[in-house]
Amino acid sequence: MRKLSDLKVGEICIIKSFLDDALATKLISMGVYPNSRAKIFHSNHKNYALFIVIGTLKIALLKEEASTILVKKMVA
Repeated sequence: MRKLSDLKVGEICIIKSFLDDALATKLISMGVYPNSRAKIFHSNHKNYALFIVIGTLKIALLKEEASTILVKKMVA
């Protein structure tokens, strides 16, 4: 398993679990569940934030927040 923060722009993954309960609560309330498919579509120039598409939802996460999400990388 890898952390979401380890992925690069264009990579696709399946969200497996959340390590931070507070962040998990926020994401689940937005409809982001384990086994959701996610794609990194942009990161800012210093990799401070990641911009992610999950279904039709587009969200931004700080790198430290993304490091608390465990994912399985998919082959594109």
